[in-house]
Amino acid sequence: MDGLTKVDSVKKVHHQRTCFLCRHKHDAAAMLRLVVDSDGEIWPDVLHKAPGRGSYLCMETGCLARLNDRSIARLKRHFPILKANKALLLQRFNAAFSLQAERSLSRLLITAALGRDAVMHRMWHHAPLLVIVTDQSGQALQRQMVDAVEKRRNDGKKVELWLDFDADMLAKVSKREKISVVAVRYCKDVMRLQQFSTWLDQVKEAG
Repeated sequence: MDGLTKVDSVKKVHHQRTCFLCRHKHDAAAMLRLVVDSDGEIWPDVLHKAPGRGSYLCMETGCLARLNDRSIARLKRHFPILKANKALLLQRFNAAFSLQAERSLSRLLITAALGRDAVMHRMWHHAPLLVIVTDQSGQALQRQMVDAVEKRRNDGKKVELWLDFDADMLAKVSKREKISVVAVRYCKDVMRLQQFSTWLDQVKEAG
């Protein structure tokens, strides 16, 4: 993601949890909760709503790099029946993060400006914006969006630019064969989209 930093889901620290791998404390809302079912299968609880006891993973790159069957087995002290399987767990991560990213994007697209002309028109609005440019867009369009975003910033308007967004995800969610650029109002769903997209990239690297 160009022009974006890693997003913490919650600005204020309400509850902290300890990552089961690095043993460091983090804001729970910025971590991934893991739960184990009655068959010993481990699942990502991305919304932190599943009943019962859970463990937490900080999702930092270093911890994901250390994730393997042996390190996952540390959770057996809390869940004796747990089945440690890194490959399967990463598949579940990928499916869960993709679903949440797509849901957040779907809500954002309801009021989004789609396509270059609509995005350029939306730039005149005062509301905070996120401009998303896909990884299949041409260099000319990317340069145009970079210039437009810089001009908007110089005018004192809040705008973030996200280059190289997954074009296939955007096409799937928007139900359009091809779309290269959109502008959405900056809100909570933007932060969720950023978080789950970041986690998706990290899971791909860890795999």
